[in-house]
Amino acid sequence: MLTVRPYLIKDYSAVRQICLDTAVFKRKTEVSKKILVQTECDYYAECEPYNCFVAVDENDVPKGYALCCENFSTFKQKFTQKYVPSIAQISFFSGVTAKGYVALYKMFAGYYPAHMHMHILKEYDTDELRDQLMDTLTEHLRSRDGRGLLVYVYEKDKDALRYYEDYGFNILRKTSGYKLLGLDLI
Repeated sequence: MLTVRPYLIKDYSAVRQICLDTAVFKRKTEVSKKILVQTECDYYAECEPYNCFVAVDENDVPKGYALCCENFSTFKQKFTQKYVPSIAQISFFSGVTAKGYVALYKMFAGYYPAHMHMHILKEYDTDELRDQLMDTLTEHLRSRDGRGLLVYVYEKDKDALRYYEDYGFNILRKTSGYKLLGLDLI
């Protein structure tokens, strides 16, 4: 039985590994792995750990997470200053892609200032656990006067798309193989 608790600094390595293990496209090189965790994990764990939650087993080992940015303006400033240059230094194309994420989130930031990533290791992934993580995150955001939440989902991940739509997210935009969905929190 897994339980959900706030992210702790000691979870950093495990959360990064879950990010790699659950990636839609498996990363084979160390460079591609570094780009993935810098793009989808590090900002949230390093800059907004108070907005992140983990699903842990009976030994307190993370098996899934919901990582969240609460406010787009803060994300844009910090991610653009620290993470985009680091990613671009590794791969120019990946740096451009990271800037694209910022631009995509900006389009909807007025009503959906928060965005998230949720991943659970396959052997633990159930709708019940997803609900626990989502309920914990959305309650947390509402307690902080959150208005709306975005998630970016690979279009071919039908299970994730079904889950988010069943949870109440609406498709806001389709882009090259991905869908951006939004959830009203008020």
